[in-house]
Amino acid sequence: MAGKRQHYLPRFLQRGFLSRKRKREELAFVFYSNGKHYEHSIKQIAVESRFYEIDEMTADDVVTDLEGCYAGIVDRIRKSGKIQSDDLNKLVEFIDHLVLRTKNSRSLLGGSTGYLVDKVEKSVVTTDFITNLLKSGSFQDRVIEKVIASILKEKPESSPEVLRELIRDKIAQDNAEMTRYAVEQARIVGPQFFSSVRGKLKNEIVKTQINFLRSNEHTSEKFKKYMELKWSVKEYELGDLILGDIGVVGINMHGDVIPPLFESNFYKLIFPISSNLLVIGSVDDSSLDLTKNEVNTLLSSMSIYLFVASNMSSDISRLSKLIGCRSCEFYKETIDSIVRDRFGIQR
Repeated sequence: MAGKRQHYLPRFLQRGFLSRKRKREELAFVFYSNGKHYEHSIKQIAVESRFYEIDEMTADDVVTDLEGCYAGIVDRIRKSGKIQSDDLNKLVEFIDHLVLRTKNSRSLLGGSTGYLVDKVEKSVVTTDFITNLLKSGSFQDRVIEKVIASILKEKPESSPEVLRELIRDKIAQDNAEMTRYAVEQARIVGPQFFSSVRGKLKNEIVKTQINFLRSNEHTSEKFKKYMELKWSVKEYELGDLILGDIGVVGINMHGDVIPPLFESNFYKLIFPISSNLLVIGSVDDSSLDLTKNEVNTLLSSMSIYLFVASNMSSDISRLSKLIGCRSCEFYKETIDSIVRDRFGIQR
């Protein structure tokens, strides 16, 4: 992969989904979210210019070196239909690597943080929020101290009753003026501030992804959970399975399908390595009773841009309509809940 054109779905993985070979070219069908599909060389599929580079940072060389090891493991599983015990640790490393490597994961990180920023902006640049903020205890304490000092300076001989009434009127007047001013400034400065935050977040997400790939460290709690799963391979008919741009799909304990990027307590992980082999990680020894259409539906709906297939059967062609339909559902409800609890916003 070393060079300017860098694959976010490695070519060695795409090779499990070839439609045919033409001279030195390896071809596969690629289905896009816009409904179009083509038979392309895998050199042209899931690739972008300098995808793993930003500023002076690059993960390209590290990713290329790792692919040599990971490709060997995937090839051995394809040939034997089994996971050798000596390969298990590196296989799980590759899954951990792939979960954060893809364009899908970058988009999910960007989408979820962008959605959070949008919700926060809509929540805080409001009269109700600013009024409640100005009524907070610590802020009001500072206001009261200033008001008392001001009144005593103007009318040092005031009785306690008169002083109490003057303080009440003065605080009400100052609060109204401060609220009006704060709301006016928030409506001017707020959009500029949040726009700046959005711009910086995009670069920071790319840098985070690149730093993870460069470090090649697999010490997170999520990785430990991956290692605790029971891993197996399920065989389908040749040509049955697709490769989604998400790579790996998770099913949590509640039966919800969710990207592994934002979940660690899985019931099962599913990962197609060829058009007929599905790698499965499970918390128990139960089998995965999913038909090819059910597996492909999960993979296509959790993809965002495309999926790769070895053929363009009617069953597979129909799946292109599902691309992206569930890719952001999982985080919107969570973020809505967080914002609602923190800011008291009901929608």
